[in-house]
Amino acid sequence: MTQHSVYTARKLPLRLILVVPFIVQIFAVVGLVGYLSFKNGQKAGISTSASINPVEIVVPQESELQRLLEYAQDGLLKRIIETAEQIQRRDSRYQPFAQHLLLLAEQFQIEKIEAFLQQLIK
Repeated sequence: MTQHSVYTARKLPLRLILVVPFIVQIFAVVGLVGYLSFKNGQKAGISTSASINPVEIVVPQESELQRLLEYAQDGLLKRIIETAEQIQRRDSRYQPFAQHLLLLAEQFQIEKIEAFLQQLIK
């Protein structure tokens, strides 16, 4: 019986013996990184939504908020970032507003940007 098991082990191609564990390892690592990224994103979402109170910040004019909201609804993150940086440079009083907007944009939090801007417009 031992001769039979040695014989069947020799029938497996070396390529299969080397490739299968490698593929399993890649799937495990990708799954773990995806899971950890997801968990980290959830934590970041909680902390950013609680980190700023709209009552305490100075916001730009409503027309500018409307334009930012349109950018968010169209998914134009680059335009949101550019506009937030312009607002930030224009007046230091807008710093907390612009920083919060930039943080959400860098985290690709389009829905949170929309909710934040809608809350400020009302």
